[in-house]
Amino acid sequence: MTHASRNTTTGLIFEKETPINKIFSNLKEDSTIYFAANGKDAIRTGMENWLKFVNTLPNIPLVKDGAGHKHPSFWGKNHIPDGAILYHDKLLIIEKKSQEVNGSADEKIGVGDFKLSRFEMLLPYINQIREVNEIYYVYLLKKDWYDFPKYWEVMNYVRSKDSRVIYLFTGDTLQLGD
Repeated sequence: MTHASRNTTTGLIFEKETPINKIFSNLKEDSTIYFAANGKDAIRTGMENWLKFVNTLPNIPLVKDGAGHKHPSFWGKNHIPDGAILYHDKLLIIEKKSQEVNGSADEKIGVGDFKLSRFEMLLPYINQIREVNEIYYVYLLKKDWYDFPKYWEVMNYVRSKDSRVIYLFTGDTLQLGD
C-alpha cells in the first residue's frame, strides 16, 4: 500500500472531534484566540494559523515546499502541528494520533523528542515578539488504541529522554501551571 492510498479518515475525524481547548483545563471553553503577538495569556491555533504565525516571525528565513507552503529554511520539511498553545512563557505543540488498525501512526509516537528539537529551532524568532522559556510536545492519543503495554514501552523510553514530551489520552486533562 502506498502512502497516497492510505485511508486517513479516522485520523481526520479524531482531529476534528478533539478540540484543543477541551484538554487544557486552564483555558476557557468559549474563548477563541489565535496566534498573534498581542500579549494575551493563552493563544491557541490549528494548522492554518500556525502557518501564518511562523510566516510572520521576524527575520526567519523561509523557503517554499512542494505544496507552496513556506517553512523555515533550517527545517528539511515543513512541520505543521495539529494545534499549538502559547500560555504565558510555555509553547505546547499538539499532535493528535488515532488508529483503528496497525499502521504508520503507531510509529510516530516514538519521535516526539526529534519533533520537539525542530520546534526549539523557532525559539530565537518567537522570542523576538514574545518570551517563551519552555516548549513541550504533546501527543493527544485515542485511548482505546494507544493505552496498552505495547505502546507504554515506547512512551516510557521517550519520556526518559525528555520529560517535555507528554502523552495524553482522550479524556485526560493537563493543568498548565503559571
